[in-house]
Amino acid sequence: MAHQVPAGARITTRLRQAAGRRVRDAGSTVVQAGRDLTLSWPTVMDAFRQVGQKVMTALPGR
Repeated sequence: MAHQVPAGARITTRLRQAAGRRVRDAGSTVVQAGRDLTLSWPTVMDAFRQVGQKVMTALPGR
């Protein structure tokens, strides 16, 4: 079972993933996702980079 709040983190893993997926899958802007989830722009952008990286590594030839 993954830790819900990793050491040094201020938000849960689940919230971070939700923020990234909101931008990746729901077409929200980083600003709008941050407003909806009450997170900062850098936090949402980092979350989006994480979930985007998973997609990029799953593509053939990457």
